[in-house]
Amino acid sequence: SLGKDTIPRTMNDACSLLCVFLLQLADGAKLTGKLRVNNGKKVTKVELLESLQVAVCIEDGNVHLLSLGLNSPGYILCRNASTFCVHEVGRDSTPGTQAGDRRNERAAVDFLPELCVALKRKIVLYSKPGTDFQPYREIALGDTPLSLGWRDNWICIGTAKEFLSLRDDREQATEILALDGQTTRSPPNLLLLPDGEVLILGLENLGIFFNLDSQTPSQRNTIKWPVDLLQVSVCLPYIVGIAASGTVDVYSIHGQSLCQTFHLPAPLTSIATTGNRLLVASNAAVNCLFPVPVEQQIHKLLLEGRTGDALDLLSANFGADDPRRVSDASRPCTYLLLLFFPFHALSVRLSSLRRGV
Repeated sequence: SLGKDTIPRTMNDACSLLCVFLLQLADGAKLTGKLRVNNGKKVTKVELLESLQVAVCIEDGNVHLLSLGLNSPGYILCRNASTFCVHEVGRDSTPGTQAGDRRNERAAVDFLPELCVALKRKIVLYSKPGTDFQPYREIALGDTPLSLGWRDNWICIGTAKEFLSLRDDREQATEILALDGQTTRSPPNLLLLPDGEVLILGLENLGIFFNLDSQTPSQRNTIKWPVDLLQVSVCLPYIVGIAASGTVDVYSIHGQSLCQTFHLPAPLTSIATTGNRLLVASNAAVNCLFPVPVEQQIHKLLLEGRTGDALDLLSANFGADDPRRVSDASRPCTYLLLLFFPFHALSVRLSSLRRGV
């Protein structure tokens, strides 16, 4: 069951305007302000650093830092960039936290005040020691990065020729997968996952899991996306891919199985995660997707006598050795819930965007 919250906007708005709004599950989305990018070019990627109240975006090679508090015009951090990413850290990786203690796994990620920016045949790492971001390391590469990811100590890089991995305290990158001479329909795409894994995409919609710590393919099945893939994102324990045609496919990380397929108004343009929710944008709308709690889904299936489906749901959400398989399955069913699918969509219409308010 997927409700849908559309935010209309014109094509010009979509290209040059970042809209800041609060997502409130009870009341929908509330528009709190707009951030204009001076050059009016198409914004191709946006990331948020909530701890700093900063939005980072790239348009026409310019990486912008914009204040979410709307109290300053922002500035261009660097020019002639091909892409960028922020530094993600899994909360199970922070000191004093056990790797198995993930009570809120779907939100178990923080974003550090660090950026990785891709330029011609190199990447530059930025940190914020004071009031401004400053470069602190430059790493040369053999080709220009087209995609980037930075989680914990690992940076992954996708170029037109190969996928690379690099520890952020070293200077030499290691090849994961060569793309030379192989047909790709879209730019190389990658998605960093917990436990030192990366999902790489670039060969005919095929997703391959790779273990960065061992530098070997993971013991997981590959994922064959059924449509031409545009972008992927993660909302644990799911991987979500979108196609320009409007198709959204939800796969389980643990079982690599297709859990849900649904459609949003085409054409879709991008997907981004906030840790426990996903934002899917099109030319005319923004949709917020959030997982329905697995306990509620299991209770619903057990009340209907669908034990097999409940076990499949457990496998999709938890690994074979995860103790929550037992705890979630054995909780008593105390109420009836009308929830069927792993994701639910929140939809709110903001007609003020079209009016230019």
